[in-house]
Amino acid sequence: MGKKIVCESCGTIFPFEKAKDMTECPVCGAAFDEDEPTQKEPLSFGDGVELGPYDSFDEDKIDFWWYNISEPGAHGEKDRGHTYTTCTKCKQLVGAAPYPIARTQDYLLISSKYHGRCGSCGNELKNHILSKRPANWVDTRPLVRETNNTPKCPTCSSTNIRKLSATSKLVDVAVWGVLSRKAHKQWHCDNCGSEW
Repeated sequence: MGKKIVCESCGTIFPFEKAKDMTECPVCGAAFDEDEPTQKEPLSFGDGVELGPYDSFDEDKIDFWWYNISEPGAHGEKDRGHTYTTCTKCKQLVGAAPYPIARTQDYLLISSKYHGRCGSCGNELKNHILSKRPANWVDTRPLVRETNNTPKCPTCSSTNIRKLSATSKLVDVAVWGVLSRKAHKQWHCDNCGSEW
């Protein structure tokens, strides 16, 4: 494998011969070094485990935390297992990543083919080593209100509805008498105009 130039900003890897005279990344415009990123401490997932250029145990380079592992086969025969993750920047739940390739007590290595991104802040997973989520982590997600009991229009399913007032019913009865259409109705849809 020849020497490569790696952009630390966007993660794009360029062959050295093609990019040796460039001073900035043609993809994102950031300046880059000619050397691959170096590790502050040796990685120790064991022999035969292939690591990417950004895989690091350094806590400041960890993009996602892991908090739970679903073992293969837990959700059916074809289930390959999952690693549930949280973003280290915004602390929001990201979702399921692949089952770990290797692991220690606090660190996991997931497939370098996985390109996760936090849906809340856009933090992109470059470092495929995940550290265990801190025990003092607090869920910062806003509470989601249950909307199953919200009435909907039977015609158009809109929730833009209002209750018919007693006054509007009395006026309708006074005008139409026995032929009143609103006398036995309770709701009016402001979206399609139907009443029920």
